[in-house]
This record gives sequence, structure tokens and C-alpha cells, in this order.
Amino acid sequence: MWVAVHSSLDVMVENERLIMEFETDAFGPVVMVAIGACDVGTVQPLVKEGARVTKGDEAAVFEFGGSIMATVFRPGSIEFDEDLLQHTSRRCETRALLGTSLGRATRPVGAPAGRAVQ
Repeated sequence: MWVAVHSSLDVMVENERLIMEFETDAFGPVVMVAIGACDVGTVQPLVKEGARVTKGDEAAVFEFGGSIMATVFRPGSIEFDEDLLQHTSRRCETRALLGTSLGRATRPVGAPAGRAVQ
């Protein structure tokens, strides 16, 4: 049994969240939400607001404990990898380490955000 799933603990009160917004050439706007679970002291940003970051740069670190990163893309801007789609259809998580592919952009690099490849 997963205690967190069957617990009356209000994890939204216990969790710390850090929201980062990025403007990307390949995907348009992307939002990353770093969620530090109840055993995490804090989520520390490593970049200042407005700073330019490149693929693979560390943007934030979790201090102690469990954590999760939610990445939000504009609809139609990404074609997700098959493993993510299969796991999602079964309501399962997918372990993704730094550098793991989530999918591919569905529009040419530099195309206006939201315009899908035809």
C-alpha cells in the first residue's frame, strides 16, 4: 500500500513549489514546476529571473528528500515519447533523469509559438 496515496495528510500544504517559465525556440513557452515533497526542506532556484539558460543547465535543486518535476507545454507543441504515452494510459509514472527525452517538437525551430508542423 502506498501510504501517501491513502493518507489523510494534506500534501499540498506540506509541499514546496517553485514555478519557472521559459521561452524556447523549439517548443515556445514551457513551464516547469518543481515540487518538493514533504521531506524536502526547499527548492532552490539556480538561475535568476530573466537569465538565459540552455539545454542541460541546472535550473533548480531540491534540498533533501523526495521530489517531482512537472513540465507543461503548449498544446500541440510536443509529440511525447511512446513510453510516456503508454505509462500515462495505464496511469503510471515514468522515471526520467536529467537528459532523458520527453518527446520532440512538432514545429520548426524558430517558428512562432503554437504553430504546428503541417
